[in-house]
Amino acid sequence: SKIIGASESKGEIILWTDTAVYKMDFLGSEIPYFMFSEISTNISIVSRTAATTAGDSIYWMGDRNFYRYNGGIEVLPCSVLNYVYSDMNYLQKELFFAAPNTEFNEVVFFYCSENSDEVDRYVTFNYAENLWTIGSMVRTSWSDCGLRQNPHAASVSNATLNTSVLCEQEVGENDGDDPMTAFVESAYF
Repeated sequence: SKIIGASESKGEIILWTDTAVYKMDFLGSEIPYFMFSEISTNISIVSRTAATTAGDSIYWMGDRNFYRYNGGIEVLPCSVLNYVYSDMNYLQKELFFAAPNTEFNEVVFFYCSENSDEVDRYVTFNYAENLWTIGSMVRTSWSDCGLRQNPHAASVSNATLNTSVLCEQEVGENDGDDPMTAFVESAYF
């Protein structure tokens, strides 16, 4: 078995391998030692950076589902699951990453669409309202607000010159100087 990734929450660390999910609990400080417990088998994580902590939970993107750990693992019901997983470039899965947007109670999963070699899509889960949204945005990293008023993200500005641009997120209603286009689409009800 091979360790794929890890994330910490509420005094424990969750570890993903290629075959199972484990938790690691710290048990002693005089002689530091840890206890490992298997939580579940046959649950995946798509890349080492596809998990993040938000609130009291760990959220991650698996090979075919989204998950939450909060003392136990649950599959997140996702209204856009087929949209996301039917247009995904698995050859670039090591670029996929998850990021918290705590001001809006959201977890954002960034991934490459089927015909892209760079992250160009995202799916957002609002864990307070159990709502999913999708969109297109080129990002290579994300840092949630904390010391800063707004989250910051990076994206490649020129691949040939190996340069990036830093973007302040959640500011105003425009994309730089250009207005953002937005719409709401729903199934018949």
